[in-house]
Amino acid sequence: MKPAINCITLPVDDLKKSLDFYRDGLGLPAQFSAELKDGADRTAFELAGDLWLVLMPRAEFAKCTKIAHQPDAPRGSSECILSYFAASKEDVDVILKRGNAAGGAAPGEAEDQPSGYSGYFTDPDGHLWEIMWKPALVGDATQANRKHGVAPEVGAISFMRVLPGPIERVWAYLTVSEKRGKWFAFGPMELRAGGRVELHFLHANLFPRRSSRHRSAINNTKEVTRAIGRVNRCEPPRLLSFMWAKESGDDSEVAIELIPCGENVLLMLTHRRLGDRGTMVSVASGWHTHLGILIDHLDGRVPPPFCSTHVR
Repeated sequence: MKPAINCITLPVDDLKKSLDFYRDGLGLPAQFSAELKDGADRTAFELAGDLWLVLMPRAEFAKCTKIAHQPDAPRGSSECILSYFAASKEDVDVILKRGNAAGGAAPGEAEDQPSGYSGYFTDPDGHLWEIMWKPALVGDATQANRKHGVAPEVGAISFMRVLPGPIERVWAYLTVSEKRGKWFAFGPMELRAGGRVELHFLHANLFPRRSSRHRSAINNTKEVTRAIGRVNRCEPPRLLSFMWAKESGDDSEVAIELIPCGENVLLMLTHRRLGDRGTMVSVASGWHTHLGILIDHLDGRVPPPFCSTHVR
């Protein structure tokens, strides 16, 4: 397993002000003490890849550094740079403007650098953020959407896709049965924590092309396969996580996050608790195909037959 950083904690002067900046200004999903009730002394945001961003008042932060016999960095100094890789050059500019409008400070415009197109802003407490677009890291939409999944941890597979917006339209394709059935599976979904999920897979619905070459494949996919599950988290229109019950073995978990990037939407999908390598390979192939069909529908294209794509 590759080493990972799981949590970044930042000291802040005004916890509510910083919460407003990251939650309301930048749109990060607050998962812990989102409203700062009951005298909460910190708040946290769950990011992609099991990474948490924690905001803590300076007095509480100092208690931790004191235990480690490490002095605090003075306010406004930078001992690290927090970097975010955007999906395009345009998205870099959009995110910089959004951070500035939310109460941060951008020292200047983004520029082309040897490492990529990047710019900076600081949050209300002076923590430095870098927003970067680099083709080798993220690439353009076409390049990103061709990539197969990666394994961020044991028993998990992750995908990143750049979709045409707006985010509300993409959210509908995740949650509305009729739209979801065009690319994945139809069925009711109660959009609340603990809500019931029904997935009815009918791959014949994914065959818009009726050539004689694919008739046998179509005939073999008319049977509906059903799965049930429950919603873990639902934060429209940005985050959807649900458990997926199988006929055998433990339930797996699917988490989908949507991030607005200018006119596009960055989709981050992670499927966990998959078990052995064979299952991971099969699931990765399926998601790669289904997400390709989703992109075709959002782009107004006729997708290719499911089975011929799935077995590539």
